[in-house]
Order: sequence, then structure tokens, then C-alpha cells
Amino acid sequence: LYRMDMAVAQDLLRFFKGERPLHVANPQVFEKRLRAGWIR
Repeated sequence: LYRMDMAVAQDLLRFFKGERPLHVANPQVFEKRLRAGWIR
């Protein structure tokens, strides 16, 4: 995975913990990657 994807994965963990994503510059890209199965 790319470093940015790792950052997004970390933000996904924060999101589920109730925190705001910190490194996601574009929420739409985040949703596309999540729905595409890039993040599991």
C-alpha cells in the first residue's frame, strides 16, 4: 500500500473510535476507496 493509503487506514480507525479523520484531504476519495474495497 502507498503511504497515503496507510494514513487513510489510520483515519478509518479514528473514525470508528468517534474521532474526526485527520489526513483525509478529500472525503469523496476516502469513500470511493472504502467502497472499492481498498480498505478492509
